[in-house]
Amino acid sequence: MGLGTVIGTHLYYSSRLPRVPNEQDGHIYRMVVNHGFIVYGTEQEYRLLGIAEKIFPLSCICGMVAGILNFKYGDFSTPGSKKRKCRSGDQ
Repeated sequence: MGLGTVIGTHLYYSSRLPRVPNEQDGHIYRMVVNHGFIVYGTEQEYRLLGIAEKIFPLSCICGMVAGILNFKYGDFSTPGSKKRKCRSGDQ
């Protein structure tokens, strides 16, 4: 989710935001998106990009922990995967 959010925000901003500052519309915050593409956004857009980029490492860590737990315990099933049989006493 984190990677999709960051990539989507970068692609959206690079195609929709102005390339020069526009004080009348509030697009005065310089942002570097999509491999060095410079655009100018509002304060809200600038903050959103910052949040998306800051939560990306956390989402990677959560994904890795989920993968490790799945590998160890097999708790996350996918469509078509075999269900784990319960041991006696487990419910």
